[in-house]
Amino acid sequence: MEAVVLPRMSFGTGHHATTWLMSRAVLGLGVAGRTGLDMGSGTGVLAIVAAKCGAAHVDAVDIDDWADENCRENVAANGVADRVEPMLGDVGRIAGRRYDFILANINRNVLVADMPAYAAALVPAATW
Repeated sequence: MEAVVLPRMSFGTGHHATTWLMSRAVLGLGVAGRTGLDMGSGTGVLAIVAAKCGAAHVDAVDIDDWADENCRENVAANGVADRVEPMLGDVGRIAGRRYDFILANINRNVLVADMPAYAAALVPAATW
């Protein structure tokens, strides 16, 4: 499986160790047919990988204008615009949404602060 990423000014080329490790992990998560979130999406690489692994839909949320624009470009370049929705904003953007899986390759402090919102967004049957 191949993902085309034009990083421009955003994080997430797939070469950084954490991005590479998370991309590899997505391959084994069984995301096919499921709905997910890529929080702090940067270039959108994790959302793209999930979509190419068969995810039904992935919201790709980032707080940075450059990242949002770059994610849209990469989603289109990878032919997954029908399943990946780039969204500009913070954790507030996921209020009321439900996910089968959540990917978040972001700063630990942000993860800890936003954990209650992530927990609330997981469907009851989520196993990750």
